[in-house]
Amino acid sequence: MLNESIRWQRVWWFLSLSVVKDLSRELWLPTSIMNLQEQVRSRIDIERDLPTYGIDPRQRAYLGQLWFADAAGEDSLDYLWHWQNSVFAQGGQDRIEEFIWEKLSYEILYRHEDLGLSEDSYLTLSRFREMQAISSSLLMRKMKSVTVSALSTWDRNAIEAEGETPDDAINSIINISSSNIFVRCWSVVCTRTGIGFLEEVSNAAIRILREDASGSSLCDESTVPFPSSWEFRFRKMLKLSGAP
Repeated sequence: MLNESIRWQRVWWFLSLSVVKDLSRELWLPTSIMNLQEQVRSRIDIERDLPTYGIDPRQRAYLGQLWFADAAGEDSLDYLWHWQNSVFAQGGQDRIEEFIWEKLSYEILYRHEDLGLSEDSYLTLSRFREMQAISSSLLMRKMKSVTVSALSTWDRNAIEAEGETPDDAINSIINISSSNIFVRCWSVVCTRTGIGFLEEVSNAAIRILREDASGSSLCDESTVPFPSSWEFRFRKMLKLSGAP
């Protein structure tokens, strides 16, 4: 429970940043949540409450969720619960399924002839990669305006008090947004193609993990997730992002 409470305090800190509000669409944070940013800030004492890992936050995490349910409504709290569990990332095993399949999809596409991948599946993976590349390019173009000098006074103070650098905070936003791009593009292109495609790339991934030492460093064949299985965690977020 302590780690979960620390995570919640980290989420409040993250939501207080102006740069997060600027990238809220990419981060899958709806307006109903980001409209409360000033109130979130008012509940954070930079000198007392940060860094988030420096205090026992269990009571504050509980009170924060009570406040949020009252201010934003139960539906918004339910969404934020899903978001902090599934979307928010701060290292460790966060977003590990997408990370694994990000790497495996590159390998499958690169080795498609050796793996005997069907032409249809090769074209599907190629379309996915093209869509992902376009979306990633748009993200990085938007991130060019997010420089250290452009950060608000609150952001600079809060980031420093958390024991991070501005680049750390910006990279965290990029990593979460990039994982979201992967999930959305995979859903639009790959999941919609159907179970036949998913089964074929799953078998290809297992073969890679069996044969390649480099691939097995990601996970092993007994723990690799079935492609698209992560989407059950992102149903609300995919709807918000506009994925069909």
